[in-house]
Order: sequence, then C-alpha cells, then structure tokens
Amino acid sequence: MPGHGQSEGSHIRFHEYWRVIASLLEHLNISSCTICGLSKGARVGLDLADRRPEMVDGLIMVNSFVRLRPDDRIERMSIYGLLEHPSIVRGFKHSLKMLIRFC
Repeated sequence: MPGHGQSEGSHIRFHEYWRVIASLLEHLNISSCTICGLSKGARVGLDLADRRPEMVDGLIMVNSFVRLRPDDRIERMSIYGLLEHPSIVRGFKHSLKMLIRFC
C-alpha cells in the first residue's frame, strides 16, 4: 500500500488507496482478481470491491473491520504486538500457502 514499507505515496489518503490498487491491476492488464488483505489492506480490498466490483472475484479479509469505534481502536492497538509473534507469523504464512495452493 502507498507509504508502507519502502513504497512511495505517503501523501495518498487512505480512502483513496483503492484507486492505487485499481490502477495497478489495469497497468498489469489484470481484469479481475481475488484480494487477500490483512487489517487495513482488507479494508482497501473492500473499498475496491465496492467501487469496482468487476475487478474483484473474491475477498479474503483477515483481522479487519468496516467501522471502528474509539473504544475498539484502543483495544485493537493493545493487541497488535501479538501479530508479530513468530507463531502467528508462521501460521499466517502457512495459511497463505494453502490458499494459493487451492485457489
């Protein structure tokens, strides 16, 4: 996603990320795909599916939400550190391999 990792685009607002994904798919001549997203990435996939449904064959949403109340945000932030635990990372990678194998 823009502004994450070593990517450029930190000036792009979150609610516009779906446009970046749509543009990337068009640039790569991919007419439709299945989006697998974690947290905010899943929300971007949901936005893309809402605005450009012809581009999305399916959604795999992990640890995501449509709306987040302020008290939910505090609780969610307190558990984010768990996502970096080696067992959880290993399990997530294994799940992705299985999804790729059977899709």
